[in-house]
Amino acid sequence: MRLSFSTILIISFLFINTYESDVSPCPRLFVYERSPEPNRWYGIITLLSDTDLNGVWVRVAFDQPTLQLGVCNWFGEPVAQGNDHREYLIKNKDFHLKAHTPHTVRFYIEYDKKNPIPRLVSFRLNAKLVCPEDWLLVLLRSALQAQPRPLITYGSVTQEGEFPWHTALYYAKGIDLTYICGGSLIRKDYVITVAHCVTRRRSSVPLNTEHLSVYLGKYYLKKFSSVGIQDRQVNRIIIYPKYAPATYSNDLALLKLDAPVEITDYVRPVCLWMESTNLSSIVNELGTSVCNGDSGGAMVFPKQVGGKQIWQLRGLVSISVALQNQFKCDTSHYVVFTDIAKYLDWINQTIL
Repeated sequence: MRLSFSTILIISFLFINTYESDVSPCPRLFVYERSPEPNRWYGIITLLSDTDLNGVWVRVAFDQPTLQLGVCNWFGEPVAQGNDHREYLIKNKDFHLKAHTPHTVRFYIEYDKKNPIPRLVSFRLNAKLVCPEDWLLVLLRSALQAQPRPLITYGSVTQEGEFPWHTALYYAKGIDLTYICGGSLIRKDYVITVAHCVTRRRSSVPLNTEHLSVYLGKYYLKKFSSVGIQDRQVNRIIIYPKYAPATYSNDLALLKLDAPVEITDYVRPVCLWMESTNLSSIVNELGTSVCNGDSGGAMVFPKQVGGKQIWQLRGLVSISVALQNQFKCDTSHYVVFTDIAKYLDWINQTIL
């Protein structure tokens, strides 16, 4: 197991009005067009990638139900996802998108005039979330130089039991057991993770707990008989009430285990955050975290208490960027964390 050290940056979102009261979640990559039609609006998406893409698929999501999405320049045939048509997939397997070469796709949305006007909230390019985008990265991109992108950044080899709160969440289907996410033990019978790991795709509906298993004290993902391993079933999944699956806002969940774990050298809880909840307390500090492939994994910071070192949990990996077709961190992009310091009241009330 390898862990990476992350320098925490304050990231804000910049929104620009483009058409009357319409707000684009990513002004550089999507704009609204004026339309005289009462039940239709037009928009333009700009496809832009840091790497060459052979075959393109675009997944767009809206905040309200729609009647139809139409592509104006025959880029691809849109397919609605779900009954309420809030999400569409546009595929073009023959299109070659060259790196750093923008290509625009114009489309329209038809909607029922009796309902609220649907607005675009996000879109993905080949499964990579590109809108909303990080405006700070946009401003700095021109000054960034290409660097090698290793699997681990500022990492070090860890020992078994060095991070005993880390848990591995597996999904069981038939005889297959698949690793899906990480998490952290915060009490003998509670694990904290991110909501998108334990909900149905693009929804806030929890997965069936019968399919979930939590492994603790585990060092190798594919070994299940090492010293120190404990496993528990999930008794209950508690999703943060304001979790927004379309944007991963408030990406937080608690898992109630079916039985308390045994505290050992390999399995023990991490401390919840006890310092200031302001970002200023961690900006420019070094913490331990993870990257692609471990959503729900912890960002922790050490603290000396009575001559001993403890670790405090501050964040959970919500969104990270992988290099296309590679199980590697793309270190030219930021990792988005759920700041659990902002949810401590809800966490403490839930686990009481």
